[in-house]
Amino acid sequence: MSPETNSLKYLNSLGHHNIKPGLERISAAMAAAGNPHLSLNTALIAGTNGKTSTAVVLARILAHAGLRTGLYTSPHLVKVNERISINGNPVTDEDLADALDEVRKMSTLAGVETSYFETLTAAAFLLFKNGNTDFVVLEAGMGGRWDATNISNPSITAVTNVSLDHIRYLGNTEEKIAAEKSDISRTGVPLVTATSGAALEVIKNTCARRNAPILINGRDFVFEKASEGFSYRGRSWEKTHIRPAMKGEFQSANIAVALACAEALDSTDKFSITPAAAAVAVEKTGVEARMEYLRVSPPFILDGAHNTAAAERLADSIRKAHGEQKFIFVIAMSDDKHHREFLETVVPVCSHLILTGMEGE
Repeated sequence: MSPETNSLKYLNSLGHHNIKPGLERISAAMAAAGNPHLSLNTALIAGTNGKTSTAVVLARILAHAGLRTGLYTSPHLVKVNERISINGNPVTDEDLADALDEVRKMSTLAGVETSYFETLTAAAFLLFKNGNTDFVVLEAGMGGRWDATNISNPSITAVTNVSLDHIRYLGNTEEKIAAEKSDISRTGVPLVTATSGAALEVIKNTCARRNAPILINGRDFVFEKASEGFSYRGRSWEKTHIRPAMKGEFQSANIAVALACAEALDSTDKFSITPAAAAVAVEKTGVEARMEYLRVSPPFILDGAHNTAAAERLADSIRKAHGEQKFIFVIAMSDDKHHREFLETVVPVCSHLILTGMEGE
């Protein structure tokens, strides 16, 4: 058995869905290595939906601006290496195996057993440090307060949106979930958000208590349909005629948050990012399994929607893109989701529903 296989076997033995709330294990493991993560320039992205899209777009913007940019996302589609990349290139099997072995040693030295997600997060920090990254974009796995990524020291934070998901861990109201996610905020560090309603009020209150500036979609920045493509207007940036590569009406808010994060970073003395470079990145960036067209005619769409809010956005985008056309839906969901609500939401755009299972559930 190769070293890479051994390392992945160890990682998988930790249980992909074995969630352990708290930051004490990963904090102890990283301390055993001298806390290399604290020297990284980072952005931390939380939210119920749109985290990956926002993180990918922001990472591409930073890379296009000339920064060597790390990106950490979850979950992966095919191979775990997808979660950790530098300038768009997933880490190699060998490098990932070495990092996982190092995390295992760190955990043993600290006397803790990190979970699957904590182990991968720690490995990502090591790889980004060893990879001499200029900036790292981190997607929170779930929630924010006790998510392993929250041990980072971000220069910018974002909460894309808030809706009901993972209620067993985060709470059964949008307000409770917003409180968990807004805990990624830091004193003096801008938080960018596209949330609204009661969830937004919770986030605003958290930011006020922590003296964290808050930038709100529709008030401080906007990305909207214009006569030719889209336009972005922020506090200092303005760019028109942007044609995003990503499809789906729901991506507008995600792109807006990514652009606002980039604009906020540009306003500091540490980074130089232009709206022109950001627009080019938006036009070149697609995200797999986010209303991804595997075939255009007849349309064959792959999407990772997994909760009711995401189903609503997907169904709305399908209606706007394809009118009255109905689609055959093939759906597999984990057992902790609101299956009935999800199905009721997509039925209006369905001709047939095919329900199946997936490995590990």
